[in-house]
Amino acid sequence: IEISEILSEVMLTVLINFCGSHTAYPHTPDIKGAKLFLGLQLHSHDYRVKSIFANKKVLIIGFGPSGAEIAHEASSVAEKVSLIGNSYVLVVKINTKKANYSRRSAGFCKSANVYVGNFYSVIVKPEVKEIKEHDAKFVDGSVEMIDVIVYCTGYFPLQVKIDLG
Repeated sequence: IEISEILSEVMLTVLINFCGSHTAYPHTPDIKGAKLFLGLQLHSHDYRVKSIFANKKVLIIGFGPSGAEIAHEASSVAEKVSLIGNSYVLVVKINTKKANYSRRSAGFCKSANVYVGNFYSVIVKPEVKEIKEHDAKFVDGSVEMIDVIVYCTGYFPLQVKIDLG
């Protein structure tokens, strides 16, 4: 076997893993009642423009980088944005003119009214217990009317095996 053949196989494996594995299949959690919801449901993978949130009540499930970015964008046009993270989340106010993060404005929160990004209000909620046709019920007993659900809940990896032989 030639070194070039081994390198070709290694490079092909790296290329396949790098280009497709972490965004292969969007993960959408199984939440009681979600199939009954009459509004728009989408995964962050399918999100493109904030105009879909105009004058809507938006629920964002997941507060990683995608959830934070979408919450920030949605909050500038939506009637209301509620955000769910499974653990304590770091909320940072961003000075967009200087494009840096202010340590003094960062803080941790679990369930409160907070500010994300350019000082737009976002409500942080606990875990969803159940979704109905037009609302979501949370584990703390509170209920929020919603029009749009965005799942920022990660991906299942793509696993490909190629026989080069």
